[in-house]
Amino acid sequence: MERPSGVTVLALFEFFIAIFLVLFALASALGANALGVFLARTREMGTPGAAIFAGAGMMLALILLIPALLFCVLGFGLWNLRNWARIATIVLAVLGAIGASMGLLLAVTHFRMFGVMASSMRLGIDLLVLWYLSQPYVARSFQPAG
Repeated sequence: MERPSGVTVLALFEFFIAIFLVLFALASALGANALGVFLARTREMGTPGAAIFAGAGMMLALILLIPALLFCVLGFGLWNLRNWARIATIVLAVLGAIGASMGLLLAVTHFRMFGVMASSMRLGIDLLVLWYLSQPYVARSFQPAG
């Protein structure tokens, strides 16, 4: 069955997120190491502090690579019309909508206009993804041929 164009957009978006997370992980690891080397030369910080700083950058990089791998696998699954990828994306969209709703509530109670706009956009995107992946013709395209 032919892949719907919306599924193609979602798969490419998940690949984009994975690439962004990998680049951010690389920047974190390299930036923290470079800053650690710079701080090791100062008398106040010294070598132990620089090692801790560099280690924190590497830890952040490893933590960022886990969701990058997840998004890459989900993008591959959506690209190849695997139903498990559709279900996992729906679950992540539900979790994202819950988080966006809580962020929207928090932004409204603290009168933060940027937070209201960002949370509203995130909630709208998550609800749009949920709606789209729940459409019957999209769900049918994920069923095995036969």
